[in-house]
Amino acid sequence: MEESLVNLLRVSSTLKAEDGISYAVSGLESLRLPSARMLQLVSDFHHLPEVHYWVGPAVKDLIQRPLGEIMNSKAQQIAAAYPTIARTRENIQRLLTQVSQRSFALKLADKDQQEEADLCLTHKECQKAWKSVWKENIGYLLLHFQKPLTYKELLELLQNTDFPKVNPSCKACMLNWLSRKSDYPGMKELVEEAVASIEDIYHVPRRGPAPENAEV
Repeated sequence: MEESLVNLLRVSSTLKAEDGISYAVSGLESLRLPSARMLQLVSDFHHLPEVHYWVGPAVKDLIQRPLGEIMNSKAQQIAAAYPTIARTRENIQRLLTQVSQRSFALKLADKDQQEEADLCLTHKECQKAWKSVWKENIGYLLLHFQKPLTYKELLELLQNTDFPKVNPSCKACMLNWLSRKSDYPGMKELVEEAVASIEDIYHVPRRGPAPENAEV
């Protein structure tokens, strides 16, 4: 099926047959091919605007994986992009190392947001306890080689972790503050830089966000 669709895309692009291009692109997207293969197709058909939207999702998927998961065959498929992906993974690892070592500064809940019985009167002790639990139970998981914690997984872990000496109101305030963030600080910029770099490699012009139905 994949080979037939790729052949159709090649012939249709040569003939500038828009219906054929649209059918082939839609069919390839529905196959949910590996991200490395999608990048290879972008390289092969970079002259077609219809495939440009594959770059972002493919790059984001690949840089979230440990490099060990990118087998030799996949590395060959993305030969031009591999150095950028490897460098971005290293930068992400450094970022997560920094986060794991310093944690997030525990927020003090506003008095009007606290129950009288839960008023935080010794916030320095709360902060000390927060850092202690983070160091013992949280930080090292961000550096797990096979699967570092995603930001969403970190939030779930913090929610389910017992912080026995942290005031409940302070923990709730902290989780609320963290939940308003979409990712680790600096992660979005690293990903966007990688996507832009690989778009340049494949001669993909800078465009707006992908349409909602674009899939990889």
